[in-house]
Order: sequence, then structure tokens, then C-alpha cells
Amino acid sequence: MTVVYRDDAQAGHAALQTPGTRVSRTPVVVALAFTAVGVAVASVLTTFLVVHAHHGVARFAARVIPVPAAVVDPSTSLGTGSRIVWYREVVERANVLEALSDVPVNESMARALMLAERSAIVDALADELHPRTLPLAEGELEGERSADFAALTTIAGWTQRDAQRYAVDVYARDIAVEEAAFDDASLQAMARARMESIQLKLQQGIAFADLAAEYGEGDAVLTDGDIGYVDPESLPEELRTVAKSIAVDEVSSIVQTHRAFWIVKAEDVIENDDGTRSVWLRVIEVKKDVLGDIVDERMETARVREFLR
Repeated sequence: MTVVYRDDAQAGHAALQTPGTRVSRTPVVVALAFTAVGVAVASVLTTFLVVHAHHGVARFAARVIPVPAAVVDPSTSLGTGSRIVWYREVVERANVLEALSDVPVNESMARALMLAERSAIVDALADELHPRTLPLAEGELEGERSADFAALTTIAGWTQRDAQRYAVDVYARDIAVEEAAFDDASLQAMARARMESIQLKLQQGIAFADLAAEYGEGDAVLTDGDIGYVDPESLPEELRTVAKSIAVDEVSSIVQTHRAFWIVKAEDVIENDDGTRSVWLRVIEVKKDVLGDIVDERMETARVREFLR
């Protein structure tokens, strides 16, 4: 039997407690934790950006993990005006397209990404135009539009917050931006150019009625521009001024109203006994570019960096 003296046992015990002799496991644990996190992040990014998953767990994850789907800038280079399109918005739009528009699963994400990018362009236009946007509540919408938005939560599974953010607020913004765009000369340059080309053809001797039938965009195109006798007081202010002073066979210059450009011709004028007049008008109407036309033009020149395709 081996006898260990008490002093020797205490010395051995003390040696085990001496600093520098303990092997630390902390770096290993930290490294494993970082590795696990990295694998998790890589898995999430792969699921989002490669597999394009947008149902179930992936849809939930998209709501809490800020993953960019694209960067959009209306200018020719990505800069301070760039807007990030988040994966969450694309996922929610894709689910709505599938639920309400019967868009196939294999097409919904691409369609949703395009819609989200267009929405980013409208956001940029709003920054340019500073329209007066009145916030709408879902209950303030009427008729078919209200039913459409209600379906976002009952059928497509949107939260009330998402319905307000991506649908109701966007609807109000789009209306305000379009109204502001009608009065912006740079955004309506193409529409005015179309009317100027018609004016040039008139000056070259082409008949007014022929041009109205070929290039007119309003209801009067069905009658070669003929709208019959009208009371000038019934016309928009800009056209009213012209109708009160125009002479028979006279052709006006380009007249701008809020939503269109016009050229009018007086076929006949009747001066009434009460001092009023009735004017037989023929018109060429060129409608101003609506928001969709303007966004189409911006999309052609915008710089877009996509991470989903």
C-alpha cells in the first residue's frame, strides 16, 4: 500500500489550481456558435435568393429578416436616390398574385419583384413632385376597391398592417402622384410632343377631321372630332376661353387642360339674342400620360440591381 502524506496531497491539489494549467474551452464554443450562425444565415439567404421560397416558414422568416431583393435608382447609376426593395414585400406580393390573380407559383416571384420595383419608381416620383397625399383607412374605400383590399386579409393572408402599408397607402400615393404628374411639364413632354406633331400636320394642310380620326384619343375620335354645338360655359375653363372668342373655320393653338392637350376648330358659331353663343366644335384631344406610362418610361432608364434573378 502506498501512503500519501497529507502535505504532498495538498501540494498536488494546489498544483491543479495553479493559473495557466487549466485548458479553456471558450474559444471553441464561440467558434462553433459563429459557425452555426453563419450556416443559418447562408441557409436563409440560399432559401430566399436561390430557391425563391415564399410560403410557410420562409414567408414568416421574410417578415423578420431584412433581406434585400433589389436596389432601384431612377437615375442611370446607383446613388443617394437608390431604394431598397425588401424580400418581405416581394414575398407578400407573390402570395397575393397566387391567391387573387391565379398567377402560377413558378411565375409569382418574378411578377412580384417587377411590381415592387415599379412601386419604388413611384416613390421616387413622389419625392420629386411632393404631392398632397391624404392617408386612407381601409374602411374609407368604397365599392370594388374596398372589396379587393378586404380580400388581401381574408383570402391572401395579409396582416392588417401589410394591407395598409402595401395596398391602401400605396393606392392613395399613386392617385396623388398621378394628379401631380398631370401638371408637370417634364413628365408630360412626350404627350405634348405628340400634339405638336399633329399641329405640324395641320400646318402642312392635312384635314382637321382626318387628323382627329387618326390621332385623337378621346370619345370624339368616333365622330372625326365632331362634338356638335356646345355652350362655352359647359367647357373646362381653358377651353371655355377659346370657345368664347373663336371664329368660324378658325383653328386654335394647343390648349392644355389638367388631363389632356387639345386643338379645336369652330365649324360654326351662333350668336344668341341673349348675348351668349353656341359653337359647333371639332376637337383633337391627346390625353396626358398617366402614371403607368410615366413609370414605363422611367423603368427603361432606371438602374436596377436584382438579387433574385
